[in-house]
Parts: sequence; structure tokens; C-alpha cells
Amino acid sequence: MRVLALHGFRTSGQILSEQLKPLKKALPDWEFYCPNAPNVAQGEPDEIVKLAFPNETNFYEWYNVKRLENGALYYESFEESVNLIQSVVTRTHYDVILGFSQVCLRH
Repeated sequence: MRVLALHGFRTSGQILSEQLKPLKKALPDWEFYCPNAPNVAQGEPDEIVKLAFPNETNFYEWYNVKRLENGALYYESFEESVNLIQSVVTRTHYDVILGFSQVCLRH
């Protein structure tokens, strides 16, 4: 089985690959591909990411949400991300697409 694994906001393919180690160990015959999003992160990752991966210095994002002057939302770099994913899936067959997102709740 081939798995296309897409990392969460302001992380990286390398971080997701590390996070998937237990799953990879449980499924040794499965092949995981964890590409980086095409955009360098425009801000810092969540504190939990920095704590869990203190040596990681490269962070990426698939898109960034901007609010326009008229109040509408604009998803900056979204098309580049869609194009990258389309390019990847047309070159190689994947049986599974896995998307990962970590959500930090602040109280």
C-alpha cells in the first residue's frame, strides 16, 4: 500500500514522518510519502510543535488565510498547494491519502 501523507499547519513532511513512526512500524509493508507543502511558513509553529521537535527549523504551510479589506477571506497559496498535490498523485498511484492536523486549544 502506498500512502500520501500530508502534514499539518506550520510543520513539515519530516515532522509528519517522525509522528508516523509507530504506524510505519505496525505496517512495515506500507510505503509512506510525506512531502512538504510548497510554502515556507509565514509565522511560527505552535509551541507544542517547537517543544516536540526542538531541532526542526523548516516549517511549511499549505495555505494561509487572509482577511481582505472588504471582510472576505482569501486563501493565499491555496492553488499552489492543490497543484502540488495534483502533480504528486498524477505521477504516482496512492492507495490512501492521509491528512494530519494538530489542534491546540487555548483557554
